[in-house]
Amino acid sequence: MRSLLLVAFGVLVLSSAWWWQQRSMSDCCLQVVEPVIMIEEPDAEPLPPVAKPAPPVVLDLTVPADAVSGEPLPESGDNRFGSEQWFAPKEKTESSVKFKSKLLMKDGVELQRDMGNYQEAIDGAEMGIEYKTR
Repeated sequence: MRSLLLVAFGVLVLSSAWWWQQRSMSDCCLQVVEPVIMIEEPDAEPLPPVAKPAPPVVLDLTVPADAVSGEPLPESGDNRFGSEQWFAPKEKTESSVKFKSKLLMKDGVELQRDMGNYQEAIDGAEMGIEYKTR
C-alpha cells in the first residue's frame, strides 16, 4: 500500500511540473512554421556507357640465361645466407641488469601443451629487475 502511495505521489509531482512548464511558456516563444514548397528539377542527362576494361597484361617471368649461374646449390651443411649463425648459442656475458619473469598458474590446473589451454591456466605474472652494483 505504501509503495502504491509513493508511485501516485511521484506521478502527481511530475504531472504538476509538466503543467507548470506548459503554463509558464509564453506565446511569443512559439513560431508558426510555414510549409515549404518543393520544386522538382528535371532529370539530369544520362551517364555515358562505361568503356570495356583493358585486357590483362601478360607478364614474362622468365629469367635470362646469363643471370643464372650454372653452379649447383650448396650442400645441406653450407648456407649461402649464413643462417647457421643466427641460431648458434652465444657466449653469456655478465650484465649489471637481470630481468626475471614468472607466470603464476591457477591452482589445480594442469598445463597440456597439445590442448592449448594456456589462457585459462594463467592467473597472473610477476616481473623482477635485479641491478648489480660493484
